[in-house]
Amino acid sequence: MITAGVILGGFETAWETTAGIMTEESASILTWSDTPVTATASIEPVTVADKGDQVGTVTFTAGARTVSVPLALDASIAGPDGNWRFWNPGALLAN
Repeated sequence: MITAGVILGGFETAWETTAGIMTEESASILTWSDTPVTATASIEPVTVADKGDQVGTVTFTAGARTVSVPLALDASIAGPDGNWRFWNPGALLAN
């Protein structure tokens, strides 16, 4: 079982803004005692986004059963300010 609001990873921009990647929903999958459970995440690249924006999914698989949970940002990711842009002009072109 996984509950809503669990942080599974995060983003960090070149200008040092960070946001966690959290589960938006709770989910569970019923298994027998020795059935292996795997988790596979699919995350979209993010540079600027709002808190709560969906950024991907995590899919849990146990035998023939699967359940997917949407992933969202726990904080907004704002673009770089003018000072950072002035001192790092090449970094924006590389992204």
